[in-house]
Amino acid sequence: MNKNIIAGGSSFIISLIYTLLAFQIPMSSYKSADIQPGTFPIIIGCLWMLVSLVLLIQGILASRRRKEDTGKPLESTIISDMEESEQDGKKLLIILLFILAYIVLFVSLGYLLSTALFIFGVTTYLERKKWVRNLIYAILFPVIVYLVFNDLLEVYLPSGPF
Repeated sequence: MNKNIIAGGSSFIISLIYTLLAFQIPMSSYKSADIQPGTFPIIIGCLWMLVSLVLLIQGILASRRRKEDTGKPLESTIISDMEESEQDGKKLLIILLFILAYIVLFVSLGYLLSTALFIFGVTTYLERKKWVRNLIYAILFPVIVYLVFNDLLEVYLPSGPF
């Protein structure tokens, strides 16, 4: 079974549960509120379900193409899939450690610094040779998001020691 099928199917089930729970968010008590508290969670859930379905369909199509195109014996395909799976498991574990560090450091270091370190760490781990691009992403993304939330939406993110 293709990794995209597993990831897409799992993600779809989780996104479906998330979206159903988002519909349970109570309406605002303000009569003049145009946007209700559940609006954005519902939009995010629907988009998540859509992306999950796309991933699932891509996995199914790739699996069918692979069956048609491959001339390799089944045993060699299974062995190469197992080797890839071990590497993916190691990458997943390391990225989960990055996420754990991000969660732990978020409040004390603040949004900007912890997010920049997280993005730089993960992108550099995944693509070591492109560290300049990774550094640019790690600086620009948190700054833009911080400005949008603080200045436009007036939702204040943790500022940390600054």
